[in-house]
Amino acid sequence: MDVVKRLFNNFLPLLILRGFEYILPLMTVPYLVRILGKSGYGSMALSMSLATFFTVFTNYGFEFTATRKISINKNSVNTVSRYYSVVLTARLMLLFVSFILMNILVFSLKSFSVEWELYYIAFIYVIGYALFPVWFFQGMERTKYISIVTIVPRAIFAGLIFVCIKGVDDLFLSVLLQSAPLLLSGIMSVYIVRTKFHIKYQIPTLNEIKECLKDGFGIFLSSFMTYVLASSGTLVLGMFANRGIVGVYSAIEKITKAIIGMFSPFFQAIFPYISEKFNENYQAGIKFLKKTSKYVIVFSIIVMFIMIGLSSKILVLLYGKSYDQYSLCLQLFSIWVLFSIVNNFIGIQYLIASGKQSLYSKSFTISSLMTLVLFFTLIPFFTLYGTIIGVVSGEIVLTCVMIIFIKRASKTSKLTVERK
Repeated sequence: MDVVKRLFNNFLPLLILRGFEYILPLMTVPYLVRILGKSGYGSMALSMSLATFFTVFTNYGFEFTATRKISINKNSVNTVSRYYSVVLTARLMLLFVSFILMNILVFSLKSFSVEWELYYIAFIYVIGYALFPVWFFQGMERTKYISIVTIVPRAIFAGLIFVCIKGVDDLFLSVLLQSAPLLLSGIMSVYIVRTKFHIKYQIPTLNEIKECLKDGFGIFLSSFMTYVLASSGTLVLGMFANRGIVGVYSAIEKITKAIIGMFSPFFQAIFPYISEKFNENYQAGIKFLKKTSKYVIVFSIIVMFIMIGLSSKILVLLYGKSYDQYSLCLQLFSIWVLFSIVNNFIGIQYLIASGKQSLYSKSFTISSLMTLVLFFTLIPFFTLYGTIIGVVSGEIVLTCVMIIFIKRASKTSKLTVERK
């Protein structure tokens, strides 16, 4: 019972946070799209997309490696202090590298340099992310602090968006109000770590930092590929298209990701159970997975057809009549929704749950690289639709590659059994 209570106490704050992070954009995004207009929203979305890219780089897989290390040693204040200092230093070093890379990117591309100030404001988000030790609170099993320092600042600044943003002239302020909450969360977290957990910063050695970065490299590559496949469209589109097109893409993508996010709690809930099934009996795991996926995929097909049939009404309701002409975009994105659900079952619930992570990693790498190739091939000529086709095609490629790898592995396994 103590174990159940402990798990529940860790899960509940994250569940509340998940719900908050899901609801908040549904309120703020439509408002910002209407107030800032296509171009203004596009500029804001592009600057925040670049900031998100650098958070992937700054995070460097620490959400897994550091969480595990902290959880193992959580009863030793000195060991935790030492490792906390190592990870924090590594993240600050990566933050510095990110700042240099941002400057190179912004001032080497004309499409970015015209609004260079926005990217500096958006970089506040990266600073906050580097300071925010989610991995520490998870490792210490004190996830309530994650929810507290995230929800309070974001709720305050979300309110300020409705109060302060009144037109496109408030573009810089809108980016600041999107970036500042995470910086406040980071500062609050550092204070909590110091006062509540009595963790003191200790200057780490260069070897400790190198070892820390080495441990997280594999997960960083995986996270980077995930970003490429799911979130790099806005960034690449911004290199070739005007801000109005970027704004349209980003706004419609937000709807799609919100719909995909509806399935996330379900997948998170069944993953441990399916993993346990596969560990006990492989065939039992397959049976449960087939039974579950049948119903969920049918439901996702229904969702896809609803998106196709009501695409125009959804866009007009959320963003206004000017988005009616982009109903085809949401219809194409509906295919992405379907294949995202299919790929979660094949990749996460089957390959990873059954211990075939390497096949999933290879498949993800191939599909991510294919997505990048499609982006830089299609976007210069077809801009908005080229980006959507690249995203959807990348997801379909992931499905095909995983199926091919699974069949090959199955044949190899059968041949091995026959030879024996």
